[in-house]
Formats: sequence, structure tokens, C-alpha cells
Amino acid sequence: MSSEYDSKMTPNLKKPRKTPILPNEIKCVLLQGYGSVRQMKAISIPRPIPSDGEVLIRVKSCGVNFLDLSIRQGLFSDLPKLPFVPGFECSGEIVQLGPNTPGFQIGERVICLPRFYAWSEYLVINCNQIYKIPDSMSYREAAALSYSYLTAYILLFEIGSIKIGQTVLFHSAGGGVGIALSQLSKLVPNIRTIATCSKSKFEILKNQVDFLLEENSDYVSEAKKICPEGVDLVLDCLSGDNTNKGISITKPLGKYIIYGTSKNLDGESKNYFALAKNWWHVDKISPIKLYEENRSLSGFNLHNFLFNQMFSSRRYIQDIFSKLFNLYRDGHIRPVIDSIHSFDDISLALARLQERKNIGKVIIEPYIDEENLTKDGQENINSSDTDGPDEPDCQDD
Repeated sequence: MSSEYDSKMTPNLKKPRKTPILPNEIKCVLLQGYGSVRQMKAISIPRPIPSDGEVLIRVKSCGVNFLDLSIRQGLFSDLPKLPFVPGFECSGEIVQLGPNTPGFQIGERVICLPRFYAWSEYLVINCNQIYKIPDSMSYREAAALSYSYLTAYILLFEIGSIKIGQTVLFHSAGGGVGIALSQLSKLVPNIRTIATCSKSKFEILKNQVDFLLEENSDYVSEAKKICPEGVDLVLDCLSGDNTNKGISITKPLGKYIIYGTSKNLDGESKNYFALAKNWWHVDKISPIKLYEENRSLSGFNLHNFLFNQMFSSRRYIQDIFSKLFNLYRDGHIRPVIDSIHSFDDISLALARLQERKNIGKVIIEPYIDEENLTKDGQENINSSDTDGPDEPDCQDD
């Protein structure tokens, strides 16, 4: 199976790309204050310059996640000082190399996983935080794959250790991670999938999941009818009262994994009463009860894992990306893109996610041709189309 590391064994016969002429001012999305989406605006800022160990990326596509909503509301630890550029996943092309960046060339196509600052036309990033993508993968697919499929893969195979014939239950079946979970789970023979979502999405998702349950219904009772013995793996991106519900349907020797808190993100700004109510449910979990009932409780936060806990994460993440890229090449997985918005329409992109209208990944880009701009309500577009401004002129190195 091929991977990024194959390039070390064979000479690169491609002619080096010329250095493009770069603009002095670039477009970005700036978070000016916490709360309403009106605090986010598309503005122009000076282009950053890469320093030691860094490269400059011309960003083509960026992913939007529920974590971005929590950042907008200030519900996130260790945030940069306001104002700052949000975003922590994007794809693009290397256009400039700083000193000491071996193994990378101008013109290479990459996924970028910065701590923040991804929502920018040009991004300076440490070369340890970029990963080369297959030639057959579009920039939009790469942006849609990065956080969602990394998260789903780690949940299912690294932490969940899902096995043949087991049952998985997860929420938000139409979201980016939900789509990834449904596709990746099919790699394991005889896996049974149960997922919740709004009833309006049933028709589109009916072939992706074995059992669809309405998100606001008594899904615990329905799940117990499907699996009277309990569920092997429960994956919870909601938290709040869903935590105890999820644990209650986890079978003995089963695992419950919390990987999100989207239940806390209703409304445009912080709701301290709702936060306290949701976390009250979570804090009532008893370790003694878990011990007596032979259940496992885990948590996973990819952003914290990448930047606060796993200081040598590149090889681990590269290994998973290599597996995902091979699955993509073989046709086993295919990112689904819900809608594409320009930086100028960041409010529409965030609203689509917060209102749970999306089926697949919401993407934002610096520039989009109007005829290819996905409007509200148009879902599951062709993810291979990637438009933007013309390629910049080039100059000799």
C-alpha cells in the first residue's frame, strides 16, 4: 500500500514549480468578539511570511465544525487573544518554503491541521502540521475528510476497537463525522449501525445506516428493541442528558465514548443555565456503577489530542491518513459535501451547521464562482468540483 513515505524510496522526477507572485493583502475570516455570528467578518490583512520550519499555503477549501461554533461563543480553553482568525482544518497548495522544510516542495497539495488560523486565503503553518494528499482527491474532499474521518477512524478502530458482528450507535448521522462513521463501519463484516438524526433526513440517509432513529424521540427504547442485550459501542457527540442515556444502552463489556458537546451550542451566545443543566447530567456518572456494570467510559477530543497531549503526533496521524487515503483510492470512502460558501457568507455556513440542516460537510472558501456556489437547501453536491480565483502568476526562483 502506498503512502507519503514511499517518496523517500523513489526519486522525485517532477520539475520543481516556480515560486508564485504573492499578494501583499489576503482575505480571511476574523473573529472580533464572542457571541453572535455578527462578530465574524471577512476582511483583508497583510500576508504572513513563513519562518524557520514553516511553509506558506494558498488555501483552497476549509472545513466548518461544531467546534467552530463553541469557539465563536468563547466556550473553548486556551483561545488566542481577540481578534483572531478561527478554523483548524483546510486544504491547499504550498506556495512558499521557509528555512529548514525538507521533504516539501512548492506546488504540493496538502491537508493542513493548524491550531487556529485556517480560515485565511494564505496560511503560514509548521511543516509538521501538513499532510500530502492523493492526486485524485480534490481540495474540497480533502477539507471534508481531515477532521471528520480522522475522528471517526480513531473512535471506531483505535479507541472503540470495533469487531465483527458488533453494534454501533451514534448521533447526528447527517453530519461530517456521522457520514464518516457510517462509511468506515462498513469495512467491518456484519456490523450493525444505529444512528439518530432529524426525520427530514431519513430518506437521504436510509441506505447509509441500518437503523435510523429520530433524534428527539425515545431512542433508548427503540435501540433496546433492536439490541435487547445492549449496544457494543456508543459514540456520543451531544452530551448532556444523552450521556446517561448512552451509558444505559451500553452492554456489559461495551464502550461509551463522548467526543463532542453540541447539545451545549443551541443559540448564538453562551447560555449558562443550559450549560449547567447539561453538565449536571454528565457529572452524575458514577465510576462505581461503571465498575459494577462492566462498562467502559472514554472521551476523545481531536484538537486537544493534536496540540495539548500528543507532542509527537505526526507519525500517528500520518499513519491514519495513509490508511484513509488508501480507502479513498479503493473507493471504500467518499467525503460528502453538503454546501460550499465564500468567506463573505460565513454567517450562512455557520447557521446551516447550527440549525442542523447539513448532510455532510459544510465548506467555506476564499473565492467561489457564483454559478458554482451551493445555495441553502442544495445538498450532497459533487465534491470533486473545486473552484476559486485563477492561479497566481509565477516568477523564477
